[in-house]
Amino acid sequence: MMFLRGMATNASLQIISTEGLGEAWKWKIWRNISFRNICLCDLRGRKLNVALFGDLGRNFDAEQVFKQSQNAPIVAVFAGMLVRRYAGKGFTVCSTSASKYYLDLDIPQVQEFHASLTDPHKPILLHPCQPGTTFLCRATLKGIDCTKGWFYWSCFHCKRSISRDGINSLCIQGCPKNPPPVPRYKLNAVMEDMTGAMDVMIFDDKAQELVGAAAEELV
Repeated sequence: MMFLRGMATNASLQIISTEGLGEAWKWKIWRNISFRNICLCDLRGRKLNVALFGDLGRNFDAEQVFKQSQNAPIVAVFAGMLVRRYAGKGFTVCSTSASKYYLDLDIPQVQEFHASLTDPHKPILLHPCQPGTTFLCRATLKGIDCTKGWFYWSCFHCKRSISRDGINSLCIQGCPKNPPPVPRYKLNAVMEDMTGAMDVMIFDDKAQELVGAAAEELV
């Protein structure tokens, strides 16, 4: 069973559509991570969106699932998923490092689900990923964590972080050495909304607007 904040839903759900592979920024690992969205439906017609991240999303063969769905519905079983609820959006389900999925397992629960389907069969829909989609989240700034510093030395020309060989400051982009490096803000801000808290890095101009002074004035 899959439990959604007190509401139990059978983990056997029919796949009705999938999206192409996309990418999303992951703050904790400081890089983009691939994902794939899948839309599921239970026997009552209630839809549930599931996001598969990393290898789980990359290895999901959407084309093969689409071909199989031409003749019969595909029933998926998901395990080890993270379930959250957002105001105005409802439940969202995403994968974790422990997540797994199974398609058309030969088990009584899946067989019972197939037997209970009464609507005319429709093949799975394939949708392209929409990376341009944006969402608005209102959060409160709870504080700034300066335990690991609050600024970085940057190249005057490109604003990127510089490295030091013990004597000289070197720009990783190969910019000229003059003028000297400039300190710029790198604030680890703690943000919180009604669903939880997370760390967000605020750089340079945006951080200066927040503080009200240039970083070089405070170093």
